[in-house]
Amino acid sequence: IVNLSPKCHYRNQFVLLTLGILDTFYLELLGIYKMFFRLKLFLQKYTILRLYNLILTEIQYYLKSSYLYNFPTIITIEPGNICNLRCPLCPTGQKDDSANHGFIQFSDFKKIVDEIGKYLQMIRLYNWGEPILNRNLIKMVNYAVSNGIEVKISTNLSMSLSNQEAEA
Repeated sequence: IVNLSPKCHYRNQFVLLTLGILDTFYLELLGIYKMFFRLKLFLQKYTILRLYNLILTEIQYYLKSSYLYNFPTIITIEPGNICNLRCPLCPTGQKDDSANHGFIQFSDFKKIVDEIGKYLQMIRLYNWGEPILNRNLIKMVNYAVSNGIEVKISTNLSMSLSNQEAEA
């Protein structure tokens, strides 16, 4: 049985309005929380020097400057140009001998990070080789992260990893 009296109708509208206000208030609080969480992550990742470098990079990009005063914000470092697969379109997999084969030493990686790491947002530790083959990979990742730099790795995952290596 549906009560169609005006009192009941207004009461239902009041309840719906109240629920709508509470719902909106909850969403606003959630939005503010998310904003502060993002701000916290942003401030953890970006130092004043990184922000300055990023702003300088954007300004020079829009001005189409021919001389750049900024440092790179993202770099790619090849941990090694050796791979365990033979992909048909990959020069590394096809054993292209136009480049020397080997792995980057941790000391060379550390030198790069020490020199420009204070400006970097991200290091990509991959290119043509399989990064997991480099025995210093975990050490490199930990060193970059300890300097506040995000690290990305792309692998073919054809090799087995321990849980500890995968978590690092």
